[in-house]
Amino acid sequence: MNTTLITSLGTGMYGKEGYRQTIYHFASGIQRENNMFLRAVLDSKLYDIGKIIIIGTRTSSWDILAEDLGDTDFWMQLKDECSSQGISDASLNSLQNLLTDFYNFPVLLSAHNPVICKDTIDELFPLYINAIDQAGEDDDILLDITHGFRSMPIFMYQSLLFKFSHTSRHIQIIYGEFIKSDQISYVRDLSSYWELSQITEAKNRFFMQLDGKLIAEKLDSHWPKGAKCIRALSGIVECNFALQIPIILNQIGNVLKDAPESPSWIEDIKTFLEEFKRKVSDKTLAKTLYNYASFLAEKKLFVQAVIALQISVEVKIITLFDKEDSDYIGNYEKWQDTYKKEYHNLRKKFEYKKKLNRLEELRNQIAHGGSISRYQGGSPQAVNTEKIFYSVQKPVLSFFKFADNTIRH
Repeated sequence: MNTTLITSLGTGMYGKEGYRQTIYHFASGIQRENNMFLRAVLDSKLYDIGKIIIIGTRTSSWDILAEDLGDTDFWMQLKDECSSQGISDASLNSLQNLLTDFYNFPVLLSAHNPVICKDTIDELFPLYINAIDQAGEDDDILLDITHGFRSMPIFMYQSLLFKFSHTSRHIQIIYGEFIKSDQISYVRDLSSYWELSQITEAKNRFFMQLDGKLIAEKLDSHWPKGAKCIRALSGIVECNFALQIPIILNQIGNVLKDAPESPSWIEDIKTFLEEFKRKVSDKTLAKTLYNYASFLAEKKLFVQAVIALQISVEVKIITLFDKEDSDYIGNYEKWQDTYKKEYHNLRKKFEYKKKLNRLEELRNQIAHGGSISRYQGGSPQAVNTEKIFYSVQKPVLSFFKFADNTIRH
């Protein structure tokens, strides 16, 4: 597998003697002395580099890249340009071609406005994205954040996140840290930062939308039972299988007992699952489903919330006329043949019957792909789903009390 090396170029500590020589010490024990980390990386032969992408400003020290090319006149020309008006497009193109021939693989150069601030972000970000796009389609990526201005590694890292955070692309991050007391630059591997960025995105997706597929992948090697539980919960949400919520609540309780204490980011996942169980669990199935619908609404999953809320009403009716663990829960034919009629008769006596009717109607419209309302006419509008849910949420809870008082007393 080839690797694309992405790095940045600043002005460095450039004086009469050029960039400061330093010994780069790699974790493998290999040491390479050079005045530029890029060349030390290549000379170490620890990475199968097949392409290099270098980003800098117009006034970055592009001339340092020409030191080994054997063309003194061109090197002096670059030095003059970089220290005055900045490198020209023609010189940048010539340097790119010379470096490509010298290393015998593509070297791509990109130069931009030297002013890096909030006013130039919109201009610079596409340039960084375009540079990152030049990485080999199947290449691993090695990001070097040693040189360049402080803002450049941030831009490069953000660009990588923008392009690849949703993929399984292998990203390594390295940094040559000079330790003055040792007079050695130790090569630090910061690749775990990339993993943490992906974990952050996956965690947020789960917390905000209950989509836990990505975070489950990250959990597999640390907490396989937790990963399995989260996949099951995500599947229930995705498929609207609300009646399976009691099963997953029990599963959450069991897996939390064996949750590991490390890595530290798992603690947030455990806390979220504990909160879900606490907010949703109740003594009766109908109220549990009602709580589940409310939790879905908190996450702006109003389609799933509407379906779960209607199911909570249906379960309430079945358990009132039968029992809490009735075999008829989830039996659609039995609902249609028996309990639906009982529900409609009971609903006629309820103060907010129109609200319950609207809930059932919207649930049916969702289940049938947005069918036209028989009562109000027209197709449902997605933007109205949130408003309708909250307009019927409290009436459903009132109906539970009304049904208890009417049927059981």
